Amino acid sequence: MNATEARHEAHKIPAELPDRISVEAVLNEHTALVQSAVIGRAVTRNEEVAARCDIIILDTLPSSSTGKVPKHRLFEVARDQSMQQA
Repeated sequence: MNATEARHEAHKIPAELPDRISVEAVLNEHTALVQSAVIGRAVTRNEEVAARCDIIILDTLPSSSTGKVPKHRLFEVARDQSMQQA
């Protein structure tokens, strides 16, 4: 799945502010995707919320010893990616 396809899939979610589990469920329906994890981002008071996704594609997702994806590690990865793009 490329970033354009992922964005298209994310826009199929029927809600203004979908929860991350709903977004993950839609993304995981794509046959080329093995696993997804979604994190939110802070929105300032005056910022208009739009249906927008920043897609980061990883070869593997970080996981704990129980197999869960630690969200704090995803925040670190997203922060590092945005710093590299700036």
